Amino acid sequence: MHHRHPAQPDPDGGPGDAFTSDDPASREAKRRMCIERETNIKSVGTLFFVGAIASALFALVGLASILLDGWLIGILVLVAGLGIGAIYGVIGHLLRRLDPRGRTGATIMMAFALASGTGIRRIIQEGDPIAIGRALASLLVPALVLYVLWSAPASTVFSAYYRTVIVPMTPHVRYRNVLPIVLFILLLTGLAAGAVLALAA
Repeated sequence: MHHRHPAQPDPDGGPGDAFTSDDPASREAKRRMCIERETNIKSVGTLFFVGAIASALFALVGLASILLDGWLIGILVLVAGLGIGAIYGVIGHLLRRLDPRGRTGATIMMAFALASGTGIRRIIQEGDPIAIGRALASLLVPALVLYVLWSAPASTVFSAYYRTVIVPMTPHVRYRNVLPIVLFILLLTGLAAGAVLALAA
């Protein structure tokens, strides 16, 4: 007599997943399990849109510099602002769509951000509390973003099955408690501002 083995969950939410079936209740259960992380990932995408807007404003500073001060530095600032803004905008769009390419792009950007904070030991040794706070902020932003993008169940949320099957077929499932998400975005925005100040200092 043969014994049937239960389906083993697939961490990527693929066909081997115990929730992957044509049963609407199973799809809804899967969505409810992942909806908080899905919302957090989309919030990170919104944060990248904020970064794109900030970069566009930075580009306007470069344009003003071209008109008032000098064309060389102004053009460099303008190009840098537009280029970084475009990258941030694309990453934000992909993250909002739960596209794994957005996670890859965001990871690269956060890796650069972490690398820029490697001088924190020297800052701590100098003992300036304001400088220490700015340096810590410059490290906390990428650390939080990477946690949201790579800790479980982020891999399920970024899977093709979740994005193309579960989400379209469960539009009624919403994350009701918006206060933590608002606080999360405000926290990341505040830390990002601190990170910018740390880099500018």
